[in-house]
Amino acid sequence: MGTVRSLTLILSVFAAVGCISLAQGQTEPNLELLGAESFEAAAVGALPEGWSVEFGREEDVAVTGAEAYEGDRSLHLVDSSQTASTGLRSPRMQVEPGSAYWVRAWWLGDAGNNASVYIEYWDATGTRMQEHVRSYGVSGTGRWSRLLTSSVAPEGAVAATVLLYSSSTVTTDGYFDAVEFGVGVPVLFDRTPQPPAEVDHPVGLYTDADIQRAKQNIERHEWAQREFDAIKSRCEWWMNLPDEEIATWIPEGTPFRVCDCPNCGAAWGVGPWTFLSDGRTQCKRCDTIYPNEKFPETGVEEHVNPLGQREQINSYVDADGKRFRLEGLRKYGRINKLGNLGWLGRAYALTGDTAYAEKVRNVLLRLAEVYPAYIAHDWYNIYPDYSNLQSGKMSGWKLHDATTFIELCLAYDLTVESGVYSDEDRSLIEEGAFREAGRLLTSTSPRGYCVNDGPFLMAAGGYIGKLLGEHDYVAWAIEPPNGFFGFIEENFWRDGHWEDGSPSYELMALNKFYVLPEIMQGYTDPPSYEGRDRYENLDMLANPLLSKVLVAGMYVTSPDGHQPANNDSTFGANYPARHAEENYFWFPTERNLRLMAHAYR
Repeated sequence: MGTVRSLTLILSVFAAVGCISLAQGQTEPNLELLGAESFEAAAVGALPEGWSVEFGREEDVAVTGAEAYEGDRSLHLVDSSQTASTGLRSPRMQVEPGSAYWVRAWWLGDAGNNASVYIEYWDATGTRMQEHVRSYGVSGTGRWSRLLTSSVAPEGAVAATVLLYSSSTVTTDGYFDAVEFGVGVPVLFDRTPQPPAEVDHPVGLYTDADIQRAKQNIERHEWAQREFDAIKSRCEWWMNLPDEEIATWIPEGTPFRVCDCPNCGAAWGVGPWTFLSDGRTQCKRCDTIYPNEKFPETGVEEHVNPLGQREQINSYVDADGKRFRLEGLRKYGRINKLGNLGWLGRAYALTGDTAYAEKVRNVLLRLAEVYPAYIAHDWYNIYPDYSNLQSGKMSGWKLHDATTFIELCLAYDLTVESGVYSDEDRSLIEEGAFREAGRLLTSTSPRGYCVNDGPFLMAAGGYIGKLLGEHDYVAWAIEPPNGFFGFIEENFWRDGHWEDGSPSYELMALNKFYVLPEIMQGYTDPPSYEGRDRYENLDMLANPLLSKVLVAGMYVTSPDGHQPANNDSTFGANYPARHAEENYFWFPTERNLRLMAHAYR
């Protein structure tokens, strides 16, 4: 089903809206244990040998027998102050610069009781190397949660410590147990490809009936033929790209969006870049094209990727030491093309031409090869895992990954039964592309980094879950308090308007809002899932707010089509008529039909 996929517009149906490397079948490397603390040897009320309270009061940190992940004891940490921190530091352990080190710990706290684990490095003078300290958060969930991460010892480091910590800005009450530190890089997920998901396609936005209706509209109506031609036109770039060039446009190595122009200083945030058709980049302000011999990209950073491998990131470094990740920027410009792949799925569904399906298959196989190794990062920081709320793999914000994967899900869903995919192809694509994206998204809250990106994340996570038959991904997307059902209650007013009263941000939140309700309406878990929380004929539209959110903006739209520029909204924000279509599709009443007619007047 689509927005108004049941109406008479083809626009409603479609326009509204290899060789596998170590990315597959990654195995756990040998990890050498350098230090471990189970808290079993210390007396209740005491501290483990060699550990010291470096922040806060000693009475707030002690071994206890009240809870334990393993054995009978754990470390109880209490931070009752919002102005002072609490922390327990391990003994120092010898390290070698350039080597990777891992830490694993278990945390038990109720919801809202969070903590952090730090890896601290020390130089030969005994000084803490502040700029190389790495912190990793672990959230209270009411059950034992594992933290597993790694970092590389910097030049000059001779020792490392583990710090169990609660910061000065929060309060917490919880337990640490089974803390381990060692050399090597842990692999966070088992990426062995599984058999293809036992799912009857299509499962997403478009049903077989929708597709048949679209075909009939094309035969009957000139406007439908024009929309059909537009769909095929949107496919031309990928269809004209030789298969041997796919790897150039879905590159190996992490893409980076954040890069200023080293020639004129134009800041990345003002959108200074044009991505040229040959894969190069050009600054809009000074017209400089990169790569450029005046700005040699000889600077090298080395980071450990999610597969435990080391990735070298090349950059230009100016006289002040500022890095410009120009190569990563070019990769970002290229991989943006993935967002158009959904049109090939639509074109295949309408034509049955397997050339479209073949191209989708080839693109997804390449993505499955390289995507797992992309390093999670936000605008300015790189992370060893997927626990940061903002960080994505494609640009520095997982909003990019989410919006792209909505289209990739659609492309795969509409072509997977075309006959061009082998079972091996399906296993590799589902593991390396969709399951990996699912891990990235579901490792943090579906509410998103800035809240109004939440509907994008929920839509992508839910779509991936339905595509793979994964109950846990679906539950992550919809269950309160953070999933869709809780999200709409907290972030929409009773009249249907977005919580911050800004038309622009309301439009952002509603951009892909329709996806999750439409693909999940009537959802039932696969027979293989027998949990007590299985879904049967899920009703996504039961909440009365759903009948308001898509048309609330219509009531504040002036005769010129614009909404008021208040609360940080942009001037000229308008009400998209397609929202009225979506509303009528969900709730086909006479009043909503008239609202849709008004929107398209």
